[in-house]
Formats: sequence, C-alpha cells, structure tokens
Amino acid sequence: MKKNMKYLKCNFSLILSFIFLSMGLQAGEQSAKADDMKTRYNSTSEWREEEDTIEGWDWSLPKWVKPSAKGFMRPDIWTLKENQVFNFQGNHLTEVVVSWRELEPIEGKYRFDVLERRISKALTKNPNTTLLIFIYGSLWKQHFKNGQIKQGNVPEWMAKYPWFKTKVYNWQNTTPLFRLENAEIYVPEFNQRYMKLLRSLGHTGLLKNQHIGPVFIKGVSGSLGEEHGEPSPTSENYKIWLERLDAWFDMMGDDKHKLVGGTTELPWADVISKKGGGTRSGFAEMYLLRMEDETLGQYLDEEGYLCVDESVPIIAEGRYSGDDNEEYIVGKHESRFGPSYHWPHRYHEASLRILQMRRNFVMRYNVSMNLNMANYVSLALGRTVEDTPDIWCYLRKSYLGDEKEKNEPKATRHYERWLYNRDSPGHTPIYSEKIKIPKKPTLWRAWSRNRHPDHYYDYTARKTDIASGNPAISFDVDNRWLSSSQTVYIKITYTDRGKGKIQLEYKDLQDKLHTRFVDCSDSGFIRTATFKVENINFNNQLGSGDNKIDFRILALGEDVTINFVRLVKAIQ
Repeated sequence: MKKNMKYLKCNFSLILSFIFLSMGLQAGEQSAKADDMKTRYNSTSEWREEEDTIEGWDWSLPKWVKPSAKGFMRPDIWTLKENQVFNFQGNHLTEVVVSWRELEPIEGKYRFDVLERRISKALTKNPNTTLLIFIYGSLWKQHFKNGQIKQGNVPEWMAKYPWFKTKVYNWQNTTPLFRLENAEIYVPEFNQRYMKLLRSLGHTGLLKNQHIGPVFIKGVSGSLGEEHGEPSPTSENYKIWLERLDAWFDMMGDDKHKLVGGTTELPWADVISKKGGGTRSGFAEMYLLRMEDETLGQYLDEEGYLCVDESVPIIAEGRYSGDDNEEYIVGKHESRFGPSYHWPHRYHEASLRILQMRRNFVMRYNVSMNLNMANYVSLALGRTVEDTPDIWCYLRKSYLGDEKEKNEPKATRHYERWLYNRDSPGHTPIYSEKIKIPKKPTLWRAWSRNRHPDHYYDYTARKTDIASGNPAISFDVDNRWLSSSQTVYIKITYTDRGKGKIQLEYKDLQDKLHTRFVDCSDSGFIRTATFKVENINFNNQLGSGDNKIDFRILALGEDVTINFVRLVKAIQ
C-alpha cells in the first residue's frame, strides 16, 4: 500500500510539473505573441522633411495639416495608461445626454432648461467643441443580478396608464450583469406623447445652436444605447415608426442634415437618407462588416476589390457618417474579441477601415492602443479627394462568409483611399504576411462576424513573384487628387524579408524614367521607406490601355513584401 502511495505521489508530482510547465509555455507563448504584435504595429507620427527608412509604420503628416472642418472625434482619454501622453490634434466631440424623464418629469410640464444647462456646461468647458446630442426615451428600468433596480429614461408618470407596457430583454440570449426593461414604444398612446415632446423641444430653438453637431435618432434595443428597434415594413408598427421619424425631422427644422440614424440596413436607412439624415453604425472593430452596403457606397467589384461609390448621398453631400472603435478594455472585451494580445491588429484594421469608408466622425475612439495612429485618424476624418493631404493603399485580403449559411468564401481585397493597386501582366503579386485570427465562440460571433469559417486569417501584404514573371506591384493615383504637379513624399511600408532591393519607378513631366532604391536586410520587421519625389507625372505614364500605372515597385534580386503605400503632399 505504501509502495502504491509512493507511486501515486510520484506520478501526481509529475502531473503537476507537466501542468505547470504547460501553463508556463502557454503564458510564455501568449507573451511572445503579444510582443510580436506590439512590435508589428510600432509607429511614428513625427514629420521629417528628408528621406529616410524607419522601423515600423509612419503616420506622420506635414505640420501645415490641420483637421478638416468636417471631421470630428471623441477620443477616449480615460483609456490612457500612466506613461501615455496624447496630444490630440483633431476636432473634439463632446456628448450631451438627457432623458425624457428629465425633460418631462410631470406630464405636460417640460424642463428643457435641463438640456440648456448641459449644453452651456459643455461649451464652457470647451468652447471649441462640437456637441453630440442624445435624447433617450425608451428604457424603463435596468435590473441587476443582485436584485438592484435602476430607473431608466421614460417618465415615471407613464406607469399610471393601463396602455403602458414594458418588455424585459434577455440580451442576445446571454446572462449579463443586468437586463433591460424597455417601454413598448410603438403603443400609439405612448408614441403620441413622445412625438409631442420632440416637437415641443424643436419649438424652443435650443437645437439651433451652431456648436451642435450630430443628433442621434433614438429607438429601442437590448443595449443601453437605445439603438435600432426598427420594425418590419410589413408590420403594423412600421407606420408608427415613420411617424416617430417625422417628429425627429420636424424637431430639427432647417437642420435636418444633423440627424443621424443608427442603421445602414434597408429600407430604414433609405427612408432616413431620403429625408436628409446621416448614419452612425458603430462596431468598426468588426472590420469585415458592411463590405457590401448600399447606404455607405461600399461594394466589391468582380475581382473582389473593396470599392467606394462616392455618389451616394452620405458621401456626396457630406452628411454625418459615424462609427466607433472603442472595445479594447482588458478584462471586459475578451469574451467578444478573444485574447488581448491580438487586439493591436484589430485596432489597426478597424482604424483604416473607418477612413476607407469615408467616415467623418468617430463617436468613441480608444486612443491608448496606438497614440500615433489615433492622431492620424483624427486629422484624416472628413476629408474628400480634393482636400486630403495624403492618399493610400493597404494591400490586405480576407475572405467573407457566414458560418450558418455554409456559403462559398468571397475574397475582399484592399482598403484604398484614392490610391489603387490592380493586377496586370508582370504586376500580379501574391498575398502574404498572414495574421491568424483567434477562433473561439464569442458573444455575438463579433470577431468572426462576416468572416468565412475556413479562413480565420487576414493577409496584410503583397509579395512580388519573380519566379512567375511578376516582379512588380503597380499603383494608380486618383486623377482628382492633384490639380498640378507638386512635390510628394512616397512612403512605402514593407516587411523586411530577404536581401533584395525595393525599386521605386516613376516618370517625370518630361517623360524621363526615375528609379529609387531601398535595401532589404531580412530582419523580419516592418519598416517604412520615405522618398521625396519632385515633378512626378500621374498620367498613366507606365501603363497602357486599361492597365493604369502611375508608378510601381519592383523587386531586384529577391522578392519583396509590401504592406502599405502612402503619398503625402509636401505643400498645402
């Protein structure tokens, strides 16, 4: 028996040792992955006049660049870590929040002075800010697991009416810390009082303040944001939804363009658009969403390139078009997006997608993930091809699909902002630098949403393929960007693999061919080479017919791997 016990103790010790060793390996592996991901997205925002090659990404802009008058950001400063300092350069957004309960504490007795004081307080704190207005009015009560109840946004006096009804939401069939009890907002008697509130507020003229920007159209939902809740066009409630919408637009008078809906889905978004409103979708963190979205002008062409139809009203008329990029809080968002070591990649993709979609405001933006990129985004929001100081092309690729529908994978290629890459003979590189995506069940399948289940990865670069006769990668500049020849900086972000040469090739206004070089050293790191180019000719000088080539990158000796190319105006 003692011998057996000794045997068991020995084996138990071995088992424990194996467990602790495994835990150490896993922790070490995750730590290594975190270090790799942080290094991958190292960056600078310091502008340099001279040519150079630096480690990491380059988000710098010339000192003359100021934020667009049509671009806004609400930076989440509270996310900053102790050693971080964020010198915000963009146009600031400030939230002003008020509830129906506060505006009409007694039926028929309005307290619009509450909203007036909050607007005044926000502008006293920052006279140059632009205000986002939230008027909440569907949450009745918030029920917590510990039994506590927090009153919501609907006036208490509603409870006296027999027609007043509520519904408890079981949010996404999960068990969160709380559940929401919302009013049934499409009950006619409820809706009549709600519309009267909105129109009465409109008569005060409070919302005509020049500092007021986006005003959010509120509905009802299982989240605290009171978003969505649009009824089916075939339901009886659809008519009531249209009446509510009319009340919102009546409230705004001549400032209808400031209203922002919470959906890009049809037909609801189309109704809001035809009335002159904008949109805020949220969840840029799910950066593969809305790749095919008529409201935002997003579509995939026959070859899978993600394109933008800039003739849609939301872009052509410069209406408010917003998003969020906020969910990066350790200990909170892992259940939705997987391990935090991978978040720098998600942040990078989401930030660039916001700009690819031509968004002009970000309601909530986590700045601590990448200070340099955050400031760049704040300066790039709201730009058009005519006033942007830079253009770029991100050579990425993913595969869209749906786990439930079991459909075939659909490639989506590149994020492009007025700089384009297309394949042609000799210029057909392969996709490379695969980043694997954590595959695990999530709250809303958020991380995997719209991603094909057999393709849990993103390609983040293109690599020349000398062996197949494709040593080059070509680029075409949107002809609207420069009205005349200017000095530009061409910034090539590449993964330093092999020991070949990266050759930049272009022609000048006299049709003379120019070549510039940077040597690779096989370090494996991401680097950015900057070339100062004068008198470059962006008139398809290196292409012919349908093959539009304004400049190209060639591989000499060995294949080269290009992630991102950005052109920056030297002068205003």
